[in-house]
Amino acid sequence: MCCEMNIWQMIDDLLKKYYLTNDKDILDLIILDLDPYIKSCAHRFVFKAQSNGVFIPFEDFYSNLCLAIWEGIEDFKSISGSTFKNVTLRRIYIAEKKTWKQYKKSGSKVFNKDGITYDVTRWENIESLHHSKNCTVKSAERSIEEKLLIENFKKQDFFRGTFIELLYHGYSCKEICLLLGISKTYDAKTRKKCQRIKESFLKYIA
Repeated sequence: MCCEMNIWQMIDDLLKKYYLTNDKDILDLIILDLDPYIKSCAHRFVFKAQSNGVFIPFEDFYSNLCLAIWEGIEDFKSISGSTFKNVTLRRIYIAEKKTWKQYKKSGSKVFNKDGITYDVTRWENIESLHHSKNCTVKSAERSIEEKLLIENFKKQDFFRGTFIELLYHGYSCKEICLLLGISKTYDAKTRKKCQRIKESFLKYIA
């Protein structure tokens, strides 16, 4: 809690300097300091959506959150009676809802949550994998088999199946390693481990 308070206090101090000087380097520093928090929120929203059966890519949440934070910084200098932390939390809440709204659609192929329909086609774009020896890891990343195939693989190996499932939904290997706690650094050893997981899936579908 103390650490979190110190971060927001540091942001407040940087904001005062930025508003006085309009120094873009200070703005970059503010964004850099807030980035871990923004990413943490984005990952949390991804899992929140996933728990409701909707797979919204991390990048969608992250980009909307970054825009919300940047706009919040620019607008906060003319806001009175509130703290930057409170303004930020409010804008993050709105950005999350905005991202969900981007998936909202009226149509036949939809997912229903709390009486609201969401476009399934944006996260359920299923293409057939080539069940042949010519199927490569690259093609597996590009065109993923029916969800049933992945679900069956997941039943055999939950961890690797979850990795493939996240890959299917548009996450990069680096992001998946962070999400699943494989590694914080995407080094050669980690890349090799990811390669083995993907190859195990290709072996399963061969």
